[in-house]
Amino acid sequence: MRKRIVDILTVLTIAQFSSLGHAGSCIGEASAFDPCRTQVALDLRLRSEVFSQNNYEEDALASLLKTRANIDHQLAKGVNIQIELDNVSAIGAQRYNSTRNSLIDYPTIADSEGSDLNQLWLGFTDSDLEFRLGRQRILIADKRFIGSKPWRNNEQTYDGLRIKWSPTDDLNFDGSYVVNVNRVYGPVDGENPADWDGDNLFFEAQYLVTQKVTAKSFFYDLDIEPQSGFAASKTVNNSSRTLGFSIEGEFSPFTFRSSVALQGASGPSELDYKADYYSFGLDATIAHSILSLGIEQLGSDNNIGFSTPLANGHGYQGWADQFLRTPSAGVRDVWVGIDSTIDKVELKGAFHDFHAAIPNSEQHDFGRELDLLATWHVDKNLAVTAKAAIFDATESGILVNATKFWFMVEYSI
Repeated sequence: MRKRIVDILTVLTIAQFSSLGHAGSCIGEASAFDPCRTQVALDLRLRSEVFSQNNYEEDALASLLKTRANIDHQLAKGVNIQIELDNVSAIGAQRYNSTRNSLIDYPTIADSEGSDLNQLWLGFTDSDLEFRLGRQRILIADKRFIGSKPWRNNEQTYDGLRIKWSPTDDLNFDGSYVVNVNRVYGPVDGENPADWDGDNLFFEAQYLVTQKVTAKSFFYDLDIEPQSGFAASKTVNNSSRTLGFSIEGEFSPFTFRSSVALQGASGPSELDYKADYYSFGLDATIAHSILSLGIEQLGSDNNIGFSTPLANGHGYQGWADQFLRTPSAGVRDVWVGIDSTIDKVELKGAFHDFHAAIPNSEQHDFGRELDLLATWHVDKNLAVTAKAAIFDATESGILVNATKFWFMVEYSI
């Protein structure tokens, strides 16, 4: 049924593209369904990834094309409807474990083929109030806790209601009630559930302390339902309740950000723990470069690590993605990095040092990682990226050496 809905929406999308060609000039008052009220975007992303991991004899190779069509239509002043469709197709033979293709002799690259309804929402925007109802992308703050995992080809989106309210210029509230998480492992179940049903609450309050300092408090309650055929570790034990506070500011040429949080089990979770979290980062802008350093710790309690299953995990703790699931002893990441721009080329580099948050005889020193990236912005529509992540594990045996290389071409119209 879900596939039939996606197929029908694909036909409607193509029809909408076709109608735009006959829109003509936008003169006079437009009706609710006039093409002049419609914005259309098409994004293509071709990416090849090579993944070598010491506990596999074979290296993984995935070459995939993601095609995304987005239509945003204004029904009336302040009222919009948006639909977004994704298709992910393999280019050439599959030599990787997508979590759905049963190729378990290869390392996992969690990018499955298929078509999916990525977004479909109705929204209202006023001067101080905004709401969206339906399947939507939800990005909160720095996406450390709630994000869309855009690095994966099948993006994570949410079914629910989101309301933003700004009662004053200095105070903002952001709340969401989510009944389903449309996960990166879809569009159908494989080794992992494609969807997480449940009653999830996301809330953030933001206060502008000064023109250059912002304070935030946040509360995230994940209440994930059990699913037949899947262990609790892949469903209900990801339920958690997180309460935290963050502050960020700018004192030229420096910017800083710091967060603290406490997390425990929620809903149907079988776990019993109270783990803490803290982070601090400092950036310095010098000429065309940004130098950064920081520390982040996801703590542990009762041999259960602080978890962030809905975060943009690839952007944290190294691009090799060795800590998407927090070890039982937690993890502490100390890093330094640089981001430079030379003409149309962006260059990034980072070094990470990983240790257990609560060291023990088995988990203490996890390893080191080097990340490198170069992106050539050919023009406003076209970008070419080469990227690498090299993780050097220690001899503890908890993790193994891993190397990833990517080559990517992105085109948008």
